[in-house]
Amino acid sequence: MQTLAQELIDQIIDALHISDAGSMKTCGLVCTSWMPRSRHHLFSSVSISRANLLPFVELIHASSLLILSFVRDLHLDYDGDPQWLWDLNWIHQCPNLGAFGLRLHCKVVDLEPIHPHIRAWADSGSISELSLIGEGIRLELAAVLDILADLPLVTSLHLEGSWSETTSPLPCPPNLHTLALFHDPDGGENFLSWLLSFPVVPRLRSFKCSGPVPYRHHESSMVWYLQRTGGDLQSLSLLFRERWGMELERDPFDALDLYRLVLPHTTSLRHFSFRFRDPASMCETLALLSAPTLESITIARLPNLYSPDNKVPWSVLDKALADPRFQNLRHLSVVTISKDGVETSLITSQTQGLMPLATARGLLGPRLQDRHIHIHA
Repeated sequence: MQTLAQELIDQIIDALHISDAGSMKTCGLVCTSWMPRSRHHLFSSVSISRANLLPFVELIHASSLLILSFVRDLHLDYDGDPQWLWDLNWIHQCPNLGAFGLRLHCKVVDLEPIHPHIRAWADSGSISELSLIGEGIRLELAAVLDILADLPLVTSLHLEGSWSETTSPLPCPPNLHTLALFHDPDGGENFLSWLLSFPVVPRLRSFKCSGPVPYRHHESSMVWYLQRTGGDLQSLSLLFRERWGMELERDPFDALDLYRLVLPHTTSLRHFSFRFRDPASMCETLALLSAPTLESITIARLPNLYSPDNKVPWSVLDKALADPRFQNLRHLSVVTISKDGVETSLITSQTQGLMPLATARGLLGPRLQDRHIHIHA
């Protein structure tokens, strides 16, 4: 039997990983020449918790391969008990680590036990992406910034949860250009208030925000930040949901009001994503866009639970995108997003027939995966 070149085997495994990531375990058992590439994919993203830390350490010691060299994305699920963290010392040497995620549960009261491990990973790799998620917990934003200070090379930051206000003097990472906020009423706005406190406000290239629409008393953070720095943004994703019930007593923004305040300041956008409540609000939001550089737009329809009158006006949308302002547009996505974050495209062969102008321009084809940026709610 003729043996394939190793480069060709690696390319086959790479392609299989894209279509069926779960097959990597099987590939690693085929033969020794398949093992390195399959484990490269199998261990490129690792999630560590109290339950699986020791088995993972045992696997590292038993393997003839340097498994930690494959790890590029490391997630730590911390329940607040520092006792089991000692065994993290065995997995500090991740020389190719580029992304770190930390999920904090409601029992967490002190982040200090985690800092030595974060600094060790920062020293062994080049962490440029940081994700911090708080589940049922409200932490001092200063504690979050302490973690950020351990990772000076961070360029992309994802924050999810509730973070209190701070006057921390810690510097902002100098190369931070991407910020994603999945927030409660206060978490995201408090972080933006911290950014606004600098004499020279850090400027982003990509800003993503998902969650309930802010209250008006937070206008001095989110709105002010986007008004001051929106001209530098290349990607903007504002996927707000409307508030209801007792939340209305605190005077929330209408999402469209917020768009009116910030979109005129985003003159260099290439990618824009937003949710629409009804056909009229969708058309007015599109009318607010003035960036001639726009390449892709994602329109997310609110679930009927929030807005029953939210059918997509396909013909009206087709006419709106024919405006010369959208002459450089290359892709349009119209989706609905479930409560679990599952995204479903609403563009079908039938809807393409209702948008002849967009179809003729090729706007409704396959998504530009490498250039289109959006956010899940």
